[in-house]
Amino acid sequence: MPLVIFLLAWFIFTGGPGIAITGRLTRDLDPLRRSVVALGVGTAAVPVLINVLGRLHLVPAFPYLVVALGGLGLWLARGGLTNESTASIGRTKVLSHTTPRYATTSRGDLIACAAVVALAVGLGIIVFAHRLETTPDGIVLYGEYDTADLTYYSGEASEASHTIPPMAFYYSGHKLNAAYFPHLIFAMIHRFAKVPILSIYFQYAWPTFLALSAATGFMLVRAIASRGVATLA
Repeated sequence: MPLVIFLLAWFIFTGGPGIAITGRLTRDLDPLRRSVVALGVGTAAVPVLINVLGRLHLVPAFPYLVVALGGLGLWLARGGLTNESTASIGRTKVLSHTTPRYATTSRGDLIACAAVVALAVGLGIIVFAHRLETTPDGIVLYGEYDTADLTYYSGEASEASHTIPPMAFYYSGHKLNAAYFPHLIFAMIHRFAKVPILSIYFQYAWPTFLALSAATGFMLVRAIASRGVATLA
């Protein structure tokens, strides 16, 4: 199923580098906050990584690199480490084990965050459910100016899936003079996970970004205010 493949690729491509960067820094946070921070940081950092790999002509190594970074991040953030100390009692050495306790996500925060994410996804589905229609006669796109923007963005990602930095697909032979970084993640999903580029932009991408934004906003406000205020925000 393309949606499942898209989500799996997105989690791996953004979460791997994200946890590698934030794994040690967020060890004191609860799992929900650690996950949201890792995905947010990874979403911002991965386009830089892709751009560097593109300029070095090493884009084929991208999926292997993000998996390796994810493993490194999990190793840095692993729990259950045992601290050992010895104490002498008479002539006998006693080995004591102390296992650090890590924060846990409260049930209320988990439910509230899931609710705002579900709201964002639901609104995204309502907006994007009928934008793309495939018929025997061809592909039909519905919408106005925003749909025109999405076709332009999908063109950028399609070009970036094989050429980084991408060339201007609408003006052959010239470099793209636009902010293409946000589209590099989807270009890699299209290239390595084989998810159709129009399905990404007209069905999956925007609700995914909305869900991450909702979770990030909730956790940010929750860090300084009550659960109710965070949910409302």
